[in-house]
Amino acid sequence: MSGFAHSEIYQVLVRRKPEGELQLIGAVHAPTHELAMLYAAWTYDEETWAELQVVRRDGSREAAFSVSSSQAAEAKEKGAVS
Repeated sequence: MSGFAHSEIYQVLVRRKPEGELQLIGAVHAPTHELAMLYAAWTYDEETWAELQVVRRDGSREAAFSVSSSQAAEAKEKGAVS
């Protein structure tokens, strides 16, 4: 059985500057909104961004989570992302 059997695809969007527009930069597979945000923050941490959002690809427009790059870095330091 595939590891993605119980996961959903989440689109990853970033705002590089606070006044900038959201840009689609990729996607992650995750079983929950929380893990999607963690996977996205971990995967797309090579750049500094003002905001990161994950949105389920099924057409839902509601953002699962939105964080700043400093919040993601703080979560990593605390061991929330490994």
